[in-house]
Amino acid sequence: MKVTKMAPTVTLLTILIIISTPANAALKSMGLAETLKKGLEYSPELKRASSQISEADDTITRTRGAIFPTIAATGSAITKQNSSTFTSGTGAGSSNSSGDTYAAALTLNQTLYSGGLLTNGLNVVKVNSDIARQTYYDVKQQSALAILKAFYNLSQAQQKLDTASQNRDILKSYVDITSRYERIGRSRRMDKLQAVVNYSLSLADVEQIQNDMRLAEANMKKLLGEQSSDLIIKADYITSITPIESISPETAYGAAHKNNPGIRINQLKEELVTYNKDVDLAVDFPSLNLIGSYGYQSPDRSSLFYDTSKSYSIGLSLTVPLFSGFSSFSKRNIYGERLYQAQRDLQLAENDLRSNLESTLQSLKSARTQLEIAQGSLKESRSALELANKGYQQGVASSTDVVNLQRTRYDSEKLFVTSQFSYLLELATLRQLMGIDLEKAYVK
Repeated sequence: MKVTKMAPTVTLLTILIIISTPANAALKSMGLAETLKKGLEYSPELKRASSQISEADDTITRTRGAIFPTIAATGSAITKQNSSTFTSGTGAGSSNSSGDTYAAALTLNQTLYSGGLLTNGLNVVKVNSDIARQTYYDVKQQSALAILKAFYNLSQAQQKLDTASQNRDILKSYVDITSRYERIGRSRRMDKLQAVVNYSLSLADVEQIQNDMRLAEANMKKLLGEQSSDLIIKADYITSITPIESISPETAYGAAHKNNPGIRINQLKEELVTYNKDVDLAVDFPSLNLIGSYGYQSPDRSSLFYDTSKSYSIGLSLTVPLFSGFSSFSKRNIYGERLYQAQRDLQLAENDLRSNLESTLQSLKSARTQLEIAQGSLKESRSALELANKGYQQGVASSTDVVNLQRTRYDSEKLFVTSQFSYLLELATLRQLMGIDLEKAYVK
């Protein structure tokens, strides 16, 4: 099958939400775009993911604060009492001494070097922020796909119910006709019995589809956050399907590998292991701090803030770790294993993505083929039923022929409806796997 490049699939679907109240019933029409937007706004999972982004951004701000110097105001009052025994000249003696010290100062501490702790620590929180954003996008994509599926399932159930209801009414009319003709001898009893059986089957079809529609409606309410039992959701749909350009698995995988949030999360986690390792090993390297103070110091509280009591100090503090009990070797081994695990997780995610893409592309191609077959079958079944009705009126076709062809047309219509929505669902799944923003694709 040759597929030409055309515009993306355009689907025009409308949801009618009817809120039943004793006094007056409010009617609100919602299209697919509005439904998707409402569902994403409600999604508790999406709100939680958004909160994680805010937390990650605040962590970046807090970590950046460690780069700047710390300034603190200090004050102290010390009372000291000393006693000593001494020998002087020809005899022994003792003396007592006491003294007070009062101090007030501003102290500054600036880290100059800490083995890469500050820079790698900032890298850690930045990567965590990126992971939070990719997680938000991943949750949004999954939520959007769930809403699209629910909307399509509800629309499909509604369309099938309309078709089944028409089929039931038509078959009921055949029961009435064959019953009347049997009484006047124009129709056989077996023709009437077959018409009754087909009508019974149509009733069962309607009941099953109604149950499917109730389940689809309940799922849609859940995704929209609608709790009212009085809320009735009905779908008024017009679908227009345009084939998309044929795409190879490698081309799809190339785009997905770049944009799929699941892959990006695993890539960032692999990067995070390296930064965490550098942060953990920073304590085994020398650290250099600039320390300074400026203030007042006096033995007398009353003269503490005189100019003669001013004092200041400035210096460098160097700390060189000499032995850590071989902990640094253990740390390196631990992070080596963590990096290996992160790399394997990324490889598994890539393999799953490739497999899912290939499967979805095959399903999309199959759905397109089934849709074309269903279109042809529906057209032919309608023509056959029209000929059978004319033949029945002319006496050259039996009622059994008409009833059987009506059943065939009904099956063709159901297949056409199913094929339409199967194609739309597979297309939405493909877009989600490739990392195409579903909200932008469907909310125009």
